[in-house]
Amino acid sequence: MNSEEFVNPPTRVAIFNEMREEQMTLYKQRMSVITALDCCPPTEFTKKFVETNEEELKNYNDESGILFDKLAEKLAKDMENTNEDMDIAEFDLKDFLIKNDA
Repeated sequence: MNSEEFVNPPTRVAIFNEMREEQMTLYKQRMSVITALDCCPPTEFTKKFVETNEEELKNYNDESGILFDKLAEKLAKDMENTNEDMDIAEFDLKDFLIKNDA
């Protein structure tokens, strides 16, 4: 409280870390598809090969989207809980000040 530095609550930091991990996982998955396309010899570069990789990339994006939606909900709930905790702390402080004629 004595610092002017803004610090997120530990629960929020954990959620942000989960988001970062998911972003890295998605990035690595996408890069694996790009690498497969890049390393494919021209003789094996068929329509089926491209469609398979395209479907794989779509699946990665869909799965990641679902997980990000869950993490966003988790973040919103955490923010709501933090706001409720602040309201309770503010009420307790006001009550303390009133009872002590401050």
